[in-house]
Amino acid sequence: MRAAWEKGKIERAVGYLRQNFWPLRTFADLTDVNSQVRRWLEQVANQRRHRETGETPAARFQPETLRALPVITPDYRDSTEALVHKDLRLSFDGNRYCVPPRYVGRRLTIKADSSSVTIYDQYQEIVSYARCWQRGQTLGAERFQKELLAQLTAAQRSAEQQRLVSWRGFDGANPVKLAEVPAFAPNGAETKPYSLEEIGAMLKVLTEPSATAVATAAFTGLRLGELSGLTWES
Repeated sequence: MRAAWEKGKIERAVGYLRQNFWPLRTFADLTDVNSQVRRWLEQVANQRRHRETGETPAARFQPETLRALPVITPDYRDSTEALVHKDLRLSFDGNRYCVPPRYVGRRLTIKADSSSVTIYDQYQEIVSYARCWQRGQTLGAERFQKELLAQLTAAQRSAEQQRLVSWRGFDGANPVKLAEVPAFAPNGAETKPYSLEEIGAMLKVLTEPSATAVATAAFTGLRLGELSGLTWES
């Protein structure tokens, strides 16, 4: 039975049996009951035409017309749900198991047997651990914390790029044209250039085309007017 509204179909079959088989019959024992009901099924019940299918049960359920059910391996594992906290951990059976950062704040399904603990997002497997029978253990922390750190580093690098380089309408031709010329130092003081370490630090966080523009300006000695006249084909 797949839905509540189908329950009446089951009950009608029971009522049909009670009203058409049981009345006015006598039985010697259980074996006699089974023998009579089998004859009644073969001669009466399975020969009537079904209202919905338009066929008799005897014809409908011939072996050659039936299809085998798919083989479904029963899942006998213990199953529960758990919330993923901000530290990437969820709790199960006295231990904490780590999952990827993208699942923080989500409720995931845990299935466990004597040898493994597997974590699912609905039906999609996320990660599996060997079953730990100790208590107070944290599993998978190093693996997924590295992933989180990599994401944070990438986000910080992107923010640093936006802070250091604002193209303000860059058209893809020559980013040096948008550079602002710093004012001369007052009182004839010497302007201090960037050190190699500072230039290297900038190149590590810049992406193209800004990295090439900075490297060209820093290592070729070209003046601003010369840099402004360059094209990418140069």
